[in-house]
Amino acid sequence: MERKGICQNKGVCSLANGDKVQIITDDDAPFVCQECGEELKPYVEEPEKTGNGGGKKFNGKLIGTIAAVVLGLGALGYGGYALYDAHQQSEQEKADLRSQAAKAQDAAADAQSKLEGKEKEEAERQTLERQQAALVEMAKKKGDSIIAANEKLLGEKAKKLRNDAKSVIAAQITSLRTACDNLQYENMALIDTMEVAINEAWKNAEKPVGGGSATGSANYGKASVGFGTYEGPLKGGRPHGVGGTIRVSRSYIIDLKKANGQTVEVGPGDVLNSVKMENGRFVQGQLKRADGSQRWIIIG
Repeated sequence: MERKGICQNKGVCSLANGDKVQIITDDDAPFVCQECGEELKPYVEEPEKTGNGGGKKFNGKLIGTIAAVVLGLGALGYGGYALYDAHQQSEQEKADLRSQAAKAQDAAADAQSKLEGKEKEEAERQTLERQQAALVEMAKKKGDSIIAANEKLLGEKAKKLRNDAKSVIAAQITSLRTACDNLQYENMALIDTMEVAINEAWKNAEKPVGGGSATGSANYGKASVGFGTYEGPLKGGRPHGVGGTIRVSRSYIIDLKKANGQTVEVGPGDVLNSVKMENGRFVQGQLKRADGSQRWIIIG
C-alpha cells in the first residue's frame, strides 16, 4: 500500500526543509525519511471541494490513527516472524549439538575398543613370552642334567674307555653344552636328539675294536662324502655313527628335508663337528663356518 509522509527534521534534512512529500511503496519498509532516517509524519491530502463549495477537509487525525494501526500490525507481524525464525534456529542448534554429542560418543567407543584390543594383544604377547621362557628353562635344565650325568660317567669309566671313544663322547658333551648356551625355545627337540647321540656314542665306545659282534662293530678312519672329507666312526668302510668331523672342500647345498624346502649351503673352509652319519648319509652336526659363526644342522 502506498504511504506518504513529510520529514520534520528541519534544519538538518534537506527533504524536511523543502517539505518534500516522500512516498513509501514497500509495505515492509519502515516509515522513515529516506535521507536522515527520522520517522515521517503522515501526509494527508486535503479533499477536493464539492461543486457547491460545501465540501469538508479529510479527517487527518483519523488517517494518522489508521496509519499507526497499520504500522503496529506490520511491526507485530515482523516480530512474530522473527520469533519463529529464532525458534527454528534454536531447534537447529539443538539438533547440531545432539549430532556432535553422538559423534563424540562414537569416537569415544572406538577409542575404548582400540585400547582394549591393544591391552589384549599385549597380554597375549606377555603370555607367549612367559611360555617361551618356561620352555627355554626346561630345555636348559634337561641339557644341564644330561651333561652332568655323562661327565660323571665319563670320569668313572675314563680308564676303561679307548681314547678315541672318550674323545667322541667328550665332543658330544661339549656340543650339547654349546647348544644349551645358545638355545632358542623351539629347540627342545635338539636336546632330545643330542641325548640320543650321546647314548649312541656310549654304545659304540663300549664295543671292542676290530669286530666281534653279530652286527659288526664300528671302527674309525677317513672317507669321502662328496663335498668334503669325513673322519670318524666307520661301518663297513662307510661313515656311520656319531662324533665324526667333515671338512668341507667344495660348495654344497644340504637339503634339510623340511616342508618349507629349507636348505643350508656350505663351502670350502667350513667344518661340521660332532656329526651323526647313517651308512654314509649325513644326519646332523654342528656347522662352524670359516667366518667363525656356528649353527646346528638337523636333517628331517
